[in-house]
Amino acid sequence: MKWVPVRFEKEEENRVKYGVKTTSSINGIKETLLSPPPTPKEGFSGYTKFDFDVAVGGAAPSDIRGGIHIGIRPLVESSIDDPSTLPEETSPSLAVLLLLNDGASLRICELMKLIELDVSINKLEGHLPTCLNSLTNLRALELSYNHLIGNLPSVIANLMMRPEYLSLWKNNFEGLFSFSSLANLLKLEIFHLSTENSTLQVLETEEFLQPPNQLKVLYLRKCNLHVIPSFLMYQHSLEFIDLSHNKLVGMFPTWLLHNNTRLQGMYLTNNSLIGNLQLPNSTHDLLELKISSNNLNGQLLKNLSMILPKLFHLDLSENKFEVYIPSSTGEMKRLKILDLSSNNFSGELPNAFVSGYFSLQSLRLSNNNFHGNIFPEFMNMTQLRLLYLDNNQFSGKIQDGLSKASFVEFINLSNNRFLGQIPQWIGNFSNLLALFMSNNFLEGGVPIQLSNIKGLSFLDISKNILSGSMASSFNLSSMWNLYMQKNALSASIPNAVFKSSYLVALDLSDNNFSRSIPNQIDDKRTNLRFLLLRGDHLKGHIPHELCDLKRFKHFGSFT
Repeated sequence: MKWVPVRFEKEEENRVKYGVKTTSSINGIKETLLSPPPTPKEGFSGYTKFDFDVAVGGAAPSDIRGGIHIGIRPLVESSIDDPSTLPEETSPSLAVLLLLNDGASLRICELMKLIELDVSINKLEGHLPTCLNSLTNLRALELSYNHLIGNLPSVIANLMMRPEYLSLWKNNFEGLFSFSSLANLLKLEIFHLSTENSTLQVLETEEFLQPPNQLKVLYLRKCNLHVIPSFLMYQHSLEFIDLSHNKLVGMFPTWLLHNNTRLQGMYLTNNSLIGNLQLPNSTHDLLELKISSNNLNGQLLKNLSMILPKLFHLDLSENKFEVYIPSSTGEMKRLKILDLSSNNFSGELPNAFVSGYFSLQSLRLSNNNFHGNIFPEFMNMTQLRLLYLDNNQFSGKIQDGLSKASFVEFINLSNNRFLGQIPQWIGNFSNLLALFMSNNFLEGGVPIQLSNIKGLSFLDISKNILSGSMASSFNLSSMWNLYMQKNALSASIPNAVFKSSYLVALDLSDNNFSRSIPNQIDDKRTNLRFLLLRGDHLKGHIPHELCDLKRFKHFGSFT
């Protein structure tokens, strides 16, 4: 058996939660820590398993009950699409039980061969059944996102099984949690805990008579921590640690890297760390470093690429880093995700920066004070997918170096000082979904080539000095939001603008459009809700088709 990541998308955040996958051994997670996440069906392939689609609620006794009674049957390398075909009896040899937003009536404590139990993201309440201790083969226990109660130190102390994976996220446990309570869980490698929405407190400082068990993965997000628990001073086998969304103060904990030479992921997002980013003097094999939303300051180390040569994800956003970006950062050849947004960086981007990142897929430099030209011919970011350069002082023409990023999906160049025309080669970006270029000094017409991008859904070229007429054949078939306000566009509004069945918002206000509003609007096909034509020079009548739009919410005035 091998641990692999499973990702859950939440509105407020994305987090990696480690699940289980069946293979031959359970010796570690190192090689799969950052691998693509499997679906639940993939993650539990090879075991007896099932799918349901009924929410679970109520207490969590040994007989977990949902809205309907459904049995299960042994399955190998397959899934269940029709719960009605399942037999009434539950096999006591069941090895893996997944109840993820699902429902069933199962006597869990009778499943003596159960190895993994996942009842996360339900509405289970009450105390944890003591009969779970009869499941002596249980190696993974996932209880997160429920309403379970009880004194957590007692709950853990009463666990007779020896799980390797234990997740207690977002429940209603209480008490003062001490890491010494994990001492009896000798095989524990992965531990998740959060005190959010509970009265549970985590003991930050404690002394150990003997070194505690060595963890590989530790999540302590939203635990109201002010200092890093002293328990971590005794940890030397960590491969991933997440202390995000706490109240940690003090300097960056370089000692965590010193003590854990196999550490691959380190998340300290949304704390109150201060001072410079101090790193070990020797090379470290860290792959992910996320320390956004702190109060770190100063300059980046010039030898950053030498200390962390294997880094593939670096997030320093929303701090107070300043001055320039060292040219040596361009030597981080494995870097795929770089976020330096919302700092105080300034100066021009060094040539080595734009030419060295041939593996970079996401670049965020928003909300800084960078200036100068960008996208030179020797730009080498051919794998770029996401590009955020908004709210800086970049200037000059948009040079052809960007045209090499043929896979790009999102471009934001808004609120800079770019000059010249919108390049026609942008129309070759067949994967482009969103293009934001507002509040620059772009001139000329709107390139007809933009309509070649079949998947383009968001286009904002407002607040420039664009002029001329839009081509009558301008294709907006996939457009959701189109913003062209505050330019000098003239002549008539193309009929094609109103033919997109996806278009929700259209702002053409404060231009020089004349003639009448097109009346080729199909009220049965359109989703248009916002139409702004204020400050134009339109004439004639308001088409009655606009009055028939059922979803219409706002119509700007015209003269």
